[in-house]
Amino acid sequence: MFQKISLVFSFLLICILSTAQRNLVTNALNENDPTEWLSQNSLHKMFPTATDRAAWEKVDKKSADYILKNGEKYLGYVWPTLPATLFLDYAKIGFRGSYEPLFFARREALSSLILAECIEGKGRFVRDIANGIWAICDDAYWGLPAHTYLQHNQDGLPDVTEPTVDFSAAETASLLAWSNYLLKPALDTVSPEISRRIKAEVDRRVLLPLRTRTDFWYLGFGTRIPNNWNPWVICNWMVASMLLDDNARTREADLRKMGICLDNFLNHYPEDGGCDEGPGYWDRAGGALFDCLEALYVASDGKVDLFQQPLIKKIGSYLHSAWIADDYFLNFADATIKVRINPMLVYRFGARTNNPVLAAMGAKEARPQGLDTGRVRGTLYRQMETIFNLSSLLTADTTVSYAKQFTLPDLQLAGARKGNFYFAAKGGHNDESHNHNDVGNFMLYYKNRPMLIDIGVEFYTAKTFSDQRYEIWTMRSAFHNVPYINGQEQKDGKAFRAENFIASHSDSKGSSVQMDITKAYEPSAGVQKWQRSYLLQANGKKVSDNG
Repeated sequence: MFQKISLVFSFLLICILSTAQRNLVTNALNENDPTEWLSQNSLHKMFPTATDRAAWEKVDKKSADYILKNGEKYLGYVWPTLPATLFLDYAKIGFRGSYEPLFFARREALSSLILAECIEGKGRFVRDIANGIWAICDDAYWGLPAHTYLQHNQDGLPDVTEPTVDFSAAETASLLAWSNYLLKPALDTVSPEISRRIKAEVDRRVLLPLRTRTDFWYLGFGTRIPNNWNPWVICNWMVASMLLDDNARTREADLRKMGICLDNFLNHYPEDGGCDEGPGYWDRAGGALFDCLEALYVASDGKVDLFQQPLIKKIGSYLHSAWIADDYFLNFADATIKVRINPMLVYRFGARTNNPVLAAMGAKEARPQGLDTGRVRGTLYRQMETIFNLSSLLTADTTVSYAKQFTLPDLQLAGARKGNFYFAAKGGHNDESHNHNDVGNFMLYYKNRPMLIDIGVEFYTAKTFSDQRYEIWTMRSAFHNVPYINGQEQKDGKAFRAENFIASHSDSKGSSVQMDITKAYEPSAGVQKWQRSYLLQANGKKVSDNG
């Protein structure tokens, strides 16, 4: 009874708090009532179970061989323990590298074993899979040490009485849900309790908290604007709810809340589709959003189709705009200078949104990353997505050119290439997701190699996402290509911003970017007016900065 009341209260509350803006997902669910199509079998059309031998035997032989060899590495695997003292390293010294490698190694091992069993279908990997599932179900906490701030009690170790959901907990729920879907008959030969344990643990640790709470910041019901965590968690929540929950009412309530949460993410997204977290995070921002929309599309037999929405198309197009050359991408904020895109994800995003440039961009990366030789990578879901769509990827058109120029006026980002030079500059404000104090920053490439750079970000520590963030040198404006005025750097906060951002591109006159960065500095800096203007000449022989 309490759970029913909590569900009703939670749903009423999120309806009140939901921002009435685009609401693309909520509107789509209202127009296509989930009660007419949502079932526990809704996602079964995505991938075959291991008992469907004909489907798994059609998997590309090179991929199958690679998956089998990878799985065999974990036969007899000794599942590493996750000691409390390693978990505490984050709270005590701010180091993430002690606990996380062991945490992710267990999940990689389990994914590898599951895929190998699905390929071979002889039961050789089942006992190790059962051991892996049981070990993960025994974990005290499915989240990462850096994310225990989601709990009320914060003394370094997680409070096991308060399950909280970060992206790692959500991914774990999805992994176990797919495990149960793919291999339940085989797991039952070890013990039916394994399947029951999966359902109980996923419900307790992930589904129930997401159903009954609105205070997880990434859900978008507070003042903080949600970032990539939002679709990253929700795409895994969808899988866990649709595959494991046998109650039609709670499945529908889940989905409707997910729709509002996704709208909380999309309602704040710039109209130009630009990702202020940078291309390195696109995989878990725009890419995870694709996973959410794909699940809705498949589950509803195409009734819920948001891929032709202009905003969704632009979110995909952003990745091509941010591509400089080879594996170099724009790396403002915490973005890395080199990004290894997921070929299948990018290809499928392009195909679904009728964007041949984006589709070709993904297809072009398939062979350099070894997909033609059978190499697959990523989560269990990503690997299945790859092997069951591989033939279309490898036969797709790979003809794609780098963007000659682009302007994202809402994100305040523009770039162009002329001759041997590539140039990009940003305005924006100093409270963007993964922000650096870098209003007015620019970068320059020559012959597709970095010349004047953004240094990027160091390895994340406890300090990175704390109130000490701007003590880190890579975050400070003094270490970006922006002016140091009267001994003062730029200040963090949304009020510290660029104004009058204007970009223009001309075949005859070149490309120019202008902005006023006066308000990026505190009044004590004594700036009356600071106009920053860049020009990349049409012949690419001169780049000027009049800032």
